[in-house]
Amino acid sequence: MFFLFYFFAIAFLIIGEYLQIMQNLPPSDWIYDDTWLVLTILFLVCFAVGIIIAASCLISYIVPAIPLYIMAKRSGYAKPWLVFVPYGKAYVSFALPLRQYSYIGMFKTYNRTAASWTYISLHFLTPVIAMFTSCFGLIGFLFMNFYSIGVSLMHQGEYMDLYITYGIKKDTALWLSILGVFLPIVHWVMLYIIYMKEPDFGLGRYYNPRPADEDE
Repeated sequence: MFFLFYFFAIAFLIIGEYLQIMQNLPPSDWIYDDTWLVLTILFLVCFAVGIIIAASCLISYIVPAIPLYIMAKRSGYAKPWLVFVPYGKAYVSFALPLRQYSYIGMFKTYNRTAASWTYISLHFLTPVIAMFTSCFGLIGFLFMNFYSIGVSLMHQGEYMDLYITYGIKKDTALWLSILGVFLPIVHWVMLYIIYMKEPDFGLGRYYNPRPADEDE
């Protein structure tokens, strides 16, 4: 949805720049018919493209949310409907695997709720940080790239654990989760492949919100 925001922001900047140019021209050079024609065309083009982008964003969110909802429902997760709420899909996919979350093997935790909120917060702040770092030239560009890689690695770990929980071998889950960072359609396909499988939580066959180490 951030792409939609950026698109409309750029569209309004273009229209505003056009109006500014017209304002600086002497009245004798104004061509009212052409001006309103151009503005109307710009508005209609922006509106049509905006609708297409909005529809694409909605489809890209709903398509993977459906199998994830079924997975959460079948496993006994208390609030499977969260997958249809913005950022709720990430929250549920982090919460479902009842195993230790590991960030590139360095930071490990059983508190997957904290891990999910960390990822959601960092992802939400991405456009803000991108605008801020754009003021610092090459240094800002490099920082933003490292930041994006860091957030993507959290996303990779999220799906790797989910795949393992639903019967995918660890090595295969690793490569699929990495590939899914660059090609999200991989995650869509995999969710539809595994959504009817029985999850292996290591704590029985149903969702249990306690950390795994409490029963050890």
